[in-house]
Amino acid sequence: MHKTTSKKKHKVQRCGKHPGGRPTNYRKKYADQARKLCMLLGATDRDLAGFFGVNETTINRWKKAHAEFCLSIREGKESADLNVVASLYDRAVGFNVVKTHFSTYQGDVTAIEYLEQIPPDVKAQSFWLRNRQGDNWKEVTAHTDGDGGAFSIIISSELHPDDQARLDAKATAENRELLK
Repeated sequence: MHKTTSKKKHKVQRCGKHPGGRPTNYRKKYADQARKLCMLLGATDRDLAGFFGVNETTINRWKKAHAEFCLSIREGKESADLNVVASLYDRAVGFNVVKTHFSTYQGDVTAIEYLEQIPPDVKAQSFWLRNRQGDNWKEVTAHTDGDGGAFSIIISSELHPDDQARLDAKATAENRELLK
């Protein structure tokens, strides 16, 4: 006679940090490192992935799983953005900078500090206004005729009949000139 034994399958109960799957490579120190990378270098999620040696999807998973990591990235990016905004504003309105001029005379080095005024930058002003007050500061292209006089182009689906006749006559005259 042979003895039968009941074999119970025991489920392995995983308790602790890793309920299943591969253990995470995330470390608590990554939050501070990510904040500094974003704040000082303007790092993107792709840049962070490269730095930590993981895929960008892993960075997104870490942000979901670790609130401190997500918050540190957000704080770093906001800080970097604020620095850029302040710099853009300074370029738009102009600013002063302290500079030092070094000179030598008969072996003596003299350092003279002076204040240099950096004038406002039109491109920075334009960028700022188009983004902050787009309705009031749309980009308009100015056109000139061959003699340097300015003219404007009106684009419309319907022209006044007199304007359409004048435009057609001018186009016909120009086409005749080209055919000669």
